Amino acid sequence: MDAKAPVHQAAAKPSGRVWLLKLLPNNIGGPLIGLALLLVVFSFSSEFFFTLRNGLNILDQVTVLGILAIGMTAVIVIGGIDLSVGSVLAFSMMMLGWLYQDQGLALGLAIPVAIATGMLAGLVSGLLITYARLPAFIATLTMM
Repeated sequence: MDAKAPVHQAAAKPSGRVWLLKLLPNNIGGPLIGLALLLVVFSFSSEFFFTLRNGLNILDQVTVLGILAIGMTAVIVIGGIDLSVGSVLAFSMMMLGWLYQDQGLALGLAIPVAIATGMLAGLVSGLLITYARLPAFIATLTMM
């Protein structure tokens, strides 16, 4: 047998990534570049894109989905799945509109009742999962 001398390799050169992307966690650089690209494109396509009014409008439209996303994050972290979130939200909002517009209930009373209907739907899903031992996928699918 021949004993070969070990081959020493030169240290690998750092890749040509941007220094900012090295500071970010893995797999977040691409979406951030895409977001920056969208901001540039939209800022050139409309003079009103970077206005306070547009920013407040975007925040107003995103708040409900942001609150739902926080709740869904908790569900996903524990390994569950909830398919009925959108339909329960729509049901609660329809209850709010029906109670306020058609039934003449005061808005201060209609809002808690609408929230309670959403909580009741979530309770039914939870009971189906916990006590009836249905898979979360099936239980929340039935609530849609």
